[in-house]
Amino acid sequence: MKSFPPADSATLVLIVDEASPLRETLERMLGEEGFRVHVAGDRHRAAELVREHAIDLVLMNMLMPHAEGIGTIIAVRSVRPDLRIIAMSSGNGDGADHFLPLAKSLGASALLRDPLDREKLIDAIRTQLGEGLRQMAS
Repeated sequence: MKSFPPADSATLVLIVDEASPLRETLERMLGEEGFRVHVAGDRHRAAELVREHAIDLVLMNMLMPHAEGIGTIIAVRSVRPDLRIIAMSSGNGDGADHFLPLAKSLGASALLRDPLDREKLIDAIRTQLGEGLRQMAS
């Protein structure tokens, strides 16, 4: 298992997912890695949190039963066009092949098919946070 240095405790990640075991797992996992976490269950709350807080990265589930992942990307991008977004889908043929490329075309910075793989998830988050810092310095 890959070992990561602790996250900067000032780093704030927004998880967008309806109340689910996945959201609880992500929230716990990111907390254990040292990230501060906010959660939103729909695009309206996600956009509100992005307006109110200095969110560093959005981690969102594209395939939620009652929320629209594509609409959430659009809503968040309308508030903060520069915000890094990781779109996730653990779907097996239930739309993941269509939603993830569409998410990328709408501004998702990275795509993950298997968000429960801790190593891949933390690596993707740290990569995106590093790229965001490099873009701000340019």
